[in-house]
Amino acid sequence: MPESKQDKRAPERMRIISFDGGPSALITLRVLRQLEARFPGFVERAQMFSGTSTGAFVSLYLAHALSLRQRQGVQAPGCLDIIDGCIAFNERMTRQFKVKAINILRLISGLVPMYDGKAIREILEETFGEAKLCELEKMVVIEAFDSTVWRKATYHQFPPDADFVTTLVDAALASSAFPVLMPIYRSGNTVGRHKNDLMMDGALSNNSTAMTALSDALGYLAYQDGHDAGEDDLSEARYLPQISILSLGCTPQSPKWFEKCAEMDASMRMLLDSLFRDSKHPPMREMQYGWLWLLLHNFRAALAFIEGGAQSDARYASELLGPRQFFRFRPPLNSVDFVVSLLGNPDALIEQTGQVAEVQWRQALEGYRLQQKLPPEEREPWRNLVSWAENYWMQDPPPTG
Repeated sequence: MPESKQDKRAPERMRIISFDGGPSALITLRVLRQLEARFPGFVERAQMFSGTSTGAFVSLYLAHALSLRQRQGVQAPGCLDIIDGCIAFNERMTRQFKVKAINILRLISGLVPMYDGKAIREILEETFGEAKLCELEKMVVIEAFDSTVWRKATYHQFPPDADFVTTLVDAALASSAFPVLMPIYRSGNTVGRHKNDLMMDGALSNNSTAMTALSDALGYLAYQDGHDAGEDDLSEARYLPQISILSLGCTPQSPKWFEKCAEMDASMRMLLDSLFRDSKHPPMREMQYGWLWLLLHNFRAALAFIEGGAQSDARYASELLGPRQFFRFRPPLNSVDFVVSLLGNPDALIEQTGQVAEVQWRQALEGYRLQQKLPPEEREPWRNLVSWAENYWMQDPPPTG
């Protein structure tokens, strides 16, 4: 378990890897593996992993495996092997969402969620057993939504407010309980911060956990030094220079969908104008978007809402930490193709996202090589993933200039 305030000194630096929910880990884990291969020790330098939904799955896996490695030393698997295991674990979880006849019947009934969640639980229990968050050496921040009190809920095992009762399985299931798709989750606990509250997928509060992880890390560092946030307004802010975050996600793409809707709306107006010659409409500066459009395309609209929150989260974290301490990696992913492949052929989706990861890594390397050809004073390493990792993650202490 992480140190308490009785320890001699606070960590010199807090490195955090944050995973978005949704399909992004299928891509970002492979890119993370490339970073580890290029910069050995990259992943092990992270003191904290954060995530929601599928991001919670992989965060817990990495924290659990790296904590075992920390205890076992040289006999434990290496970091590349751990990431390979995490990729296999994530792909196995992905395959559980292939639609079967029973899932369609459950969905049509409107009485139960599309999936019963048993297969997901079995994999989690097989992977983590009865391990609790407080048994991890690496810090974790797992985000969910507490529907009982109607606010964001976080699970972490470090002070202040350390969680000593929640298991890794409970945290993972609470963070991934997306309504309609999965059962809303109760842990059955009678103690702890969240007790037996009804928990939903953390994407309902935010699909990116960068700001949540930053807030909890600041609280931890302040606690380490004996500062009370209630008495000192600057007790946490003073630790911002000690934190670096790599935020890994994807941008769901429904190519210019709202633009296409706007074109249809404009065409309809032109038709009406041609039928009624005296009709005088001002130049179109807005799109008429009613509930019918929402019902017909509710999935894309929902993604727009979720992605908007994630982008805001990344913007706030970037403003607070600056480009040398915060990097957001979010390659585009076509949301429609993703859903069709996930429900119909998850193996095709896994292959597709693997190819996307290869392309993204090649582009990052190409950008890095172009940076290296520039005079040092003209380089902007904070704009490229590989350069940022080399200059601002692998170096210690972090540069402040």
